[in-house]
Amino acid sequence: MILRTAALNVYALLVAASAPFTVGSAIAESEVTRGPPRVPSEIIIYIHPEVTDRDFVGPLVCELEKVLVAPVSAKDLPLLLGSGLKATQTQLDATQVADRFRQATMAEGDSSAFKHFIMAQDITVRPYNYLFASTFGIDGETSQLQIISTARIASRYSKPPTAAQIALTTQRLYKIIIRSIVQSTGNASLSGCVMSFANSIVEHDRKWSDFCSPDRAHLVHQGVLREREIDGCQAVAQGKSRGLVSFSRLE
Repeated sequence: MILRTAALNVYALLVAASAPFTVGSAIAESEVTRGPPRVPSEIIIYIHPEVTDRDFVGPLVCELEKVLVAPVSAKDLPLLLGSGLKATQTQLDATQVADRFRQATMAEGDSSAFKHFIMAQDITVRPYNYLFASTFGIDGETSQLQIISTARIASRYSKPPTAAQIALTTQRLYKIIIRSIVQSTGNASLSGCVMSFANSIVEHDRKWSDFCSPDRAHLVHQGVLREREIDGCQAVAQGKSRGLVSFSRLE
């Protein structure tokens, strides 16, 4: 079964230098289908083993837990990413990765679970030169899946990364994931504050991490966001054999 891509939401940055794909503007995002309203039963973040700098995982889950009603967890997923998934010599095809991701996680979570796969390798789909992330299933006919590459968004200036670099990577991933989640709940028309589309990584870093007040009120009423953000969360060891990490809420 091939994953439908009609409702593909692309968070893409195009590169003009010696690219094999058509280059239109500097930044491109395909039209997002307005899917039916739905609320996630849980958010599962899968981490590929090649993502070796993982200090962002705990803070990322915590930040999502602060605002979302649905529980959030993170776990390892040793998904085989072979040459058969290549779009170019150095990039994987996000659509093919998403289909393999869907098949590998079909037994986990119910049909309302939103699943996000963070991987280290660069990704793309035609006609884009590369993508930060790509969301599938916004039309509501399939489970919501998001493929995220850290190749161009992870802040890597030292090893091990500094606290500031970890915070920057966490913030970038949070904005990408929260926007995908909200769009997949039937709210693709929201476009302000954290839901705004950034024309560059600089704009992405500058845009708000918060929701605009009317949008937040709507999402609280819909049951997507919590009415009151929690102050923090605490890691709880669960399912260590599966690499699962979940967080309990401190309220």
